[in-house]
Amino acid sequence: MKILPLWLALMAVICLGPNAAGLAQSEPAPPKPAAVYFSAYRTPRHMKYSKPEVFHQAVADVVEYLEAHRVRIAEDPIRKRIETSDLIPVATLVNIARDAGASSVLLLTVDRPLTKWVKIDLEAYDLSGKLLWKESVAEGGGLRGKGGVEKAMGKLKASLEPRLGQAGLEQTPVSEEKSAPLPAGKTSPGL
Repeated sequence: MKILPLWLALMAVICLGPNAAGLAQSEPAPPKPAAVYFSAYRTPRHMKYSKPEVFHQAVADVVEYLEAHRVRIAEDPIRKRIETSDLIPVATLVNIARDAGASSVLLLTVDRPLTKWVKIDLEAYDLSGKLLWKESVAEGGGLRGKGGVEKAMGKLKASLEPRLGQAGLEQTPVSEEKSAPLPAGKTSPGL
């Protein structure tokens, strides 16, 4: 007769789940903060008519801008940030972003059109592959391209300002930022 109560308890757990037996379920993990997966593409025309340093400067400037404005960049534990001259389908980038725990994809394209020294596109996609927004800037003309990337980046940064905090450029709340250590002898950041 002792088997019947044990059997009933076992059936209750199977049918109703662990709460039926008074077992506490663990609380769900807190949601991960929004992060973007950043990738950069160098077009064949840029490879043919411009120096690799121009591409790398544009990438570094965009990453620096994102970090300075508290846009969290997802880190893929398997591969480093993709900076390539091979066009990768957006669907593939979305899968990589999902695996890295990102909530969106930022794709930087650096090009060298016929009439400009540099053209920079920054596109944001959600995890379904839908284009959220696109910013495109170009700079240069004439015989010399000196300062073209700096001028184009200035235009791009100005166009990104109103998008900060929106989908594709979600920002880390100030309360989540890590405090930098204060210099010796300082007791407060304002002193």
